[in-house]
Amino acid sequence: MNILFSCDEYPPARTGGIGSATKTIAENLVRKGHNVYVVSGRLDRSLPEIAMINGVTVYRLYLMQKFSWLFTNNCIAVNLHNLILRFGLLARYAICEYHRKEDFMERIIKEKQIDVVDLPDYTVLSKYYSSAKELLFRRFSIPSVGHIHGSMSFLRYYRNGGVNPVMKANDKHFFESVDKILSVSKFAANFVNEKLDVASKCDVIYNPLVSSFTDITNNLHIKRKNTIVFLGKIIETKGAFNLIKAFNAFVKKHPEYELVMIGGGNIDGGKSLVEKSIKDKVCFTGYLRPENIAAYLKSAAFCVIPTFFENFSVAALEVMSCGNILIYTTTSSGPEVIEDGVDGFLVNPYNVQEICNKMNYVADNLDKLEEMRTIAANKIKDNFSENIIVDKLENYYKEMIVR
Repeated sequence: MNILFSCDEYPPARTGGIGSATKTIAENLVRKGHNVYVVSGRLDRSLPEIAMINGVTVYRLYLMQKFSWLFTNNCIAVNLHNLILRFGLLARYAICEYHRKEDFMERIIKEKQIDVVDLPDYTVLSKYYSSAKELLFRRFSIPSVGHIHGSMSFLRYYRNGGVNPVMKANDKHFFESVDKILSVSKFAANFVNEKLDVASKCDVIYNPLVSSFTDITNNLHIKRKNTIVFLGKIIETKGAFNLIKAFNAFVKKHPEYELVMIGGGNIDGGKSLVEKSIKDKVCFTGYLRPENIAAYLKSAAFCVIPTFFENFSVAALEVMSCGNILIYTTTSSGPEVIEDGVDGFLVNPYNVQEICNKMNYVADNLDKLEEMRTIAANKIKDNFSENIIVDKLENYYKEMIVR
């Protein structure tokens, strides 16, 4: 097959979940003998226009270049940029740029004889037009997949409790412009059907976990430290702040423990919540390389990620694949990953006392929970490893072509 992905976060650009997942999928498809291409919309010129990365051909299309000075760290530019986003002042220009990207992709489709195109529900341009002006998305000349990773409506709804009607219309237009809809979780699929009123069926194939995390051979019986690890962005909605509040109480019963907060975000806000008497027991690492993250996960006593909402978290898979006990979330896609009390634990992320109680339970019963480590690691290896997920995606794309 010749497969084209649209992915504005494709590495080595600074990436989120969409970029990491797409890279893993794309490179695995190349290893299986397919020709894979990526069109990546960029707001800066820090990377070359064309690159071959592990067999994947990446085209970078530079967008919004009339206003390139806005995308800097200059204080004035940052403030003006925020103002533009707030009032949708570049909506018309962003839509023109989106259509230019579609034209570019259609050219690649013809030149490379692409069989199927995979389109995400969020792009680098989304925030510039989504709440201000409606966009009519192109229906491509070949079979197309609308991939649910977390649209602007999804983010707005779970952060603020409502959806802008223009934003909703744009996301609905997008899903109505594709041939099939594929979600990375049942939770996100339900949002599209129920909150966006999209009638089409949403299929579900989870994001893959790279093989370096699913090799459990030596992860389960190593000596573990008295550390608790959080992995994610240090912000309220990821549960970071409620975890810190819970740790303030937990450490009074278990003074031997330390908390390691891995991730960027509002680190100063997180530090301000740590009680003065235990500041030496809470470490904020900032962003870390994957091998450093793995080292922390493999040596921790257990992990806690009480996120408020999550489309589908690879972080949870990483924790479990390292043979670690995870206290996760009852909300969003948490129950799709963990069977409570069997391969991990689920807590109400809004309830600080419940988080603390579950941390105390795990710390008090670590010896009795050793089997849970093996069950969790094997679950990830058997259900979420990259070879299993990519096989499912490969078959999914093939079925679209022969329909």
